[in-house]
Amino acid sequence: MKHTSYISDSDKRKSGFFLLFTVEIIGIIIGSYIAVSDIDTATIRSILCPTIDGATLIDIFKNTLVPSLIFIVSAFLCGVFAFGQPLGIALIIAEGAEIGLSVAFLYAEKGISALPAVLVLYVPKAVAFSFVAVLAVREVLRNSALIMRFVISAEHNSEKISLKLYCTKFIVLTIIIFIISIADSLMNYVFSGLL
Repeated sequence: MKHTSYISDSDKRKSGFFLLFTVEIIGIIIGSYIAVSDIDTATIRSILCPTIDGATLIDIFKNTLVPSLIFIVSAFLCGVFAFGQPLGIALIIAEGAEIGLSVAFLYAEKGISALPAVLVLYVPKAVAFSFVAVLAVREVLRNSALIMRFVISAEHNSEKISLKLYCTKFIVLTIIIFIISIADSLMNYVFSGLL
C-alpha cells in the first residue's frame, strides 16, 4: 500500500507566501537592473524619489499614500475578474521593481553614504508594504480563481464567492496602508537629514 501525504492549508499558505515573495524579489532585481541600464529614467526617478527637502508632512504623506492606494485599488479590481491572476502577478512584480528602482536610484545618487537612509527609511517601508502587497495579491489570486471556477465548471456549490468578504479584506489592507503611510511620513520628516 502506498503512503499518501496531504498538504495542509497552512502549508499551502506558507508556500504561497514564499512564491509571491520570490516573485517580488524578481521584480526588485528587474528594477535594480533598469536603474543601472542605459534607459532614460528621469521620469521614473521623479515619481519614485520625490525630493522632500522643505516638504511639509502632508506632502510627504501624500507621496507615500497615493502610490500605495493605486496599488491596492488595482489589486482589488484585478480580483473581481476571472482573468485577474496574471495581472495580480504583474502587480507584485511591478511593486518589486518599484522597490528596486528606489533603492538603486538613491544608491546611484549618494553612493555608500545612502546606506543609513536605506536602512532607516526604505527597508521598514519596503518590508511592511511588501507584506501588504503579498496579502493583496494572494487575495486577488484566490478570488480570481474562484470566479474562474464558477464560470467554467458546471458545479457551483463547491466554494462560495463572497464579494462582501473580499471587500472587507481590502478595506483592512487599506487601513494598514494608511498606518504605514503615516509612519513612513513621520520617519521621512524626522530623518530627512539622512537623505
